[in-house]
Amino acid sequence: MFIFLQEIPKYLVPYWETVCISYVTNIKTVMQNLRGERELIIHHLYNIRENFRQYLQKPDLKQEFVCAWQRDYNSVPDNIREDEETKGELHQRLDDLRDITAEEHVEQEDSKTSGPALLEKPVKSAEEKDCEMEDKKKTKVFPLVSCRSPTSEVLHHPDKKLLLEFFQTTLTAVRTMVLAETQQREEEGDEEQKPIETPQTVQTSNSATDNKKAGKKKGAPTPPQEPSPQPSLLKNPEEVKRKAERKRIKLEFTTALKREEHAVKLRLDLVKAHALRNVSSLQQRAEQVYGNMEEWMGARFLSEINSIDQLTELVRKHIENAVQIHHELVLQSADFCVDGDTRVVASPASAPRRSLQEQPKNSTLTVQQLHVLCAQLSNTAPTGLLCSNELTEVLHELTSPYMGSDVLPEPWMHITPSQVDELVCVLAQDSEMLDWRQFLLSAALPWPFPSQIELLKTLQRFRAVDTAGTGLITHEQYTQVELWFPSERDLPVPDDPTEPLPYNRLANLKKFFFSLFASSHSSPLMLDYLCLLLYFCCHPEPAQGFTRALGLVIGHTLHYKHTGPLTQSVPYLEGAGVEADEEEERGEESDKEEERGEESDEVGVSVDDVLRVLSRGDDHVSSHLNRFQPNRRSRDEFREELLKVFKELGFKDEEKIAFSTLSQHPFLQDLIEGSSQYLLPDIHRIFQNKQTEDP
Repeated sequence: MFIFLQEIPKYLVPYWETVCISYVTNIKTVMQNLRGERELIIHHLYNIRENFRQYLQKPDLKQEFVCAWQRDYNSVPDNIREDEETKGELHQRLDDLRDITAEEHVEQEDSKTSGPALLEKPVKSAEEKDCEMEDKKKTKVFPLVSCRSPTSEVLHHPDKKLLLEFFQTTLTAVRTMVLAETQQREEEGDEEQKPIETPQTVQTSNSATDNKKAGKKKGAPTPPQEPSPQPSLLKNPEEVKRKAERKRIKLEFTTALKREEHAVKLRLDLVKAHALRNVSSLQQRAEQVYGNMEEWMGARFLSEINSIDQLTELVRKHIENAVQIHHELVLQSADFCVDGDTRVVASPASAPRRSLQEQPKNSTLTVQQLHVLCAQLSNTAPTGLLCSNELTEVLHELTSPYMGSDVLPEPWMHITPSQVDELVCVLAQDSEMLDWRQFLLSAALPWPFPSQIELLKTLQRFRAVDTAGTGLITHEQYTQVELWFPSERDLPVPDDPTEPLPYNRLANLKKFFFSLFASSHSSPLMLDYLCLLLYFCCHPEPAQGFTRALGLVIGHTLHYKHTGPLTQSVPYLEGAGVEADEEEERGEESDKEEERGEESDEVGVSVDDVLRVLSRGDDHVSSHLNRFQPNRRSRDEFREELLKVFKELGFKDEEKIAFSTLSQHPFLQDLIEGSSQYLLPDIHRIFQNKQTEDP
């Protein structure tokens, strides 16, 4: 017996440790699965709520109904909108639109709602986890810490009923196991308590049997026999002790079994309470989610109905006023607005602004008249040189009654023969030929008079776009260059759309200057920009014009001190005052020359520079007589004279002479002061004198 007690702990301790480890592992696994399932359900509820929120924002078909209705409404003829029957019909159509949009909203909401069946599968999965935990705990012997059981309320939820069914099934299984174990132990005890038969008891039993048989054969009743006393069993002390031990073990086993049964029931109660709390928590979350969804849906319904009411009220006003709905009605989701940027009715075409025609002012030609006169003179003399008699014929032809009254300004249309002769005399300057481009520049006055610095800066801008360095540019390149005056100005736009825009004369003059100086022998038209700028070097005083041209050729500003008469004022130079401009120009130029450390009058001038000025920048002019000069010298003759001047001043042919030194030579003084190429004649004075003479 002592050996038996020594061996029991050796087998029970490892088994006990294994059971403890298995219990802890299973409990952790079950709890982890429960937490994971709970998180899945919570995420599932969150996804349901967010998907529903996004689904509420999905577009519907109400806008299509509204657009179709608005098209039909605007298609009603204007002449029957005032009719009462028409208004009634339109009101009825509006009511139909309201019903359709409301029904569309209800259908959308019905499709958006979903029942609580979404939670059935996740909750049942949690219940299965709880049942698994119950099954794991049936065979464990550890008592759990008791906790407060849920209130004894009637549980009507299917999930809770299912939990109770699992709980009752588990209790029944535990009771069945305990009863089976108890019954088995009782049967084993009954078998051990049966007495052991001896030979005497067997003999007595046999004699009693024989007596019974003999009595039956005789047929006489036998008298009752006194019961024989039971033979006494031999009591072995070891057997008695062994039975007492068995009885004590059985009693302890029965007590332990009942105790474990009670402990398992307590654990099952705790498991049931925990499962019910989980189910209740999930149900509360689900109710909260679906409650929020119902609130959103209710708010959405009210806002959409409010939007439909606003649309209806707005449209009814248009129906009563018998006017069209010009802007698009927008009914999207729960918002209603009128899109002011989208018109569904074509707005009446506004009358285009009248193109302002430049009106002639006094004797100044308009840009359109300048183009006409330029085309006429170009056809007559394409080279630019025009005989004085030909100019007279052109003027007589343009002023004839057959040409119309808008070809030239009114003072030109009434020009007299004496005025024509005076005009030709001013332009020709005792020469048989004249430059009609110079004539058109004078006729185009007033235009901004450029200074030497402005001319030099404009030349630099022309050379910047002339990447090839040919001295010629196209019309596209010409438009990229800003001249000495701003051609693009922000002119005030009249508020009245019927009034024409202000006329930009400077921008149109810039276009005319290209047509005036571009070569018609090339395609596309090419412009010699140096030649153009040399024409704008013209001055009311010829000496100043020649000096400006020479400064443009050598790239420096020059000043010529002459002893000639004072410059006569030219009122058509925009009243700027050429003298004042010259004084200001001299101040600016002197400052810039001081910065460069070089005096302007000390800049060297070569023979070729002077010849380029005389030929207006054309180095390939033939040696024909220059009829612009009174002495009619040719280019070769001028070269010989200039070489003599350079030799007299002690310089070689290829050297350059300072302008201050060269300009003091008598020949150069006569050439500068007697040059009419760079004279800007005042032809408008002729017409002003005529107006003064007329009473």
